Amino acid sequence: MSPTGNFKYFLQNLGKVLKFLYTIALHIFICGDININYLAENVQKRQVNNLLLMYNVKYTVNIPTRISNKSASTIDNFFMDISRSKDFSVTPFPNDMSDHDAQILVFKLPIEIHQDKTKLIRKIHKHTISDFIYILNNETCDSVVDATDVNLMFNSFLNTYLRIFYSWFPL
Repeated sequence: MSPTGNFKYFLQNLGKVLKFLYTIALHIFICGDININYLAENVQKRQVNNLLLMYNVKYTVNIPTRISNKSASTIDNFFMDISRSKDFSVTPFPNDMSDHDAQILVFKLPIEIHQDKTKLIRKIHKHTISDFIYILNNETCDSVVDATDVNLMFNSFLNTYLRIFYSWFPL
C-alpha cells in the first residue's frame, strides 16, 4: 500500500483476493512493503491482522525493516499460515541499496521419507510347483505322526512345510 494510499480500498481488495484464492490446501504467503508499522500498535495493523486471521495468516517479521537516524519501523513483512510452517526464521539483511533492509525468511521443511518401491516376490511357476510337490511327497512325516500333542503335531508339520516352501520359492 502506498503511504498516501486509500487504506480502506487496500483492505477491501486484500479481503476480496484472499476470499477468491483461499482453499484449505493452499498455503497463503504474502510479502512486501505494506507501509503499516508492525513495531507499534495501531488501528491499521489490527484491521489487517483481523482480516488475515480469518484465513489463518499471521505476520512473521518482528524486527525493524526501515531504520533511520530518527526512527525504526517494520513496514515490510511476510504473512503466512504459521500453523503449517512453524519452523522458520526471519533475519534482516542490510543491503545498502534502499532505505529498507531486506529480510531473509528460512523454512525448515520436513524431510519426506520416500518408501522404497522395491517389491520382493517369489518365483512361482509350473516347474517350481511340480518340484515343490515332489519334495513334499517324499518328506517323511515321522515327527508329525509321533507327536502326542496336537499343537506339537501342527508346529512340526508347519515347520517342515515352510522349510521346503522357502527353499523352493525364495524371495
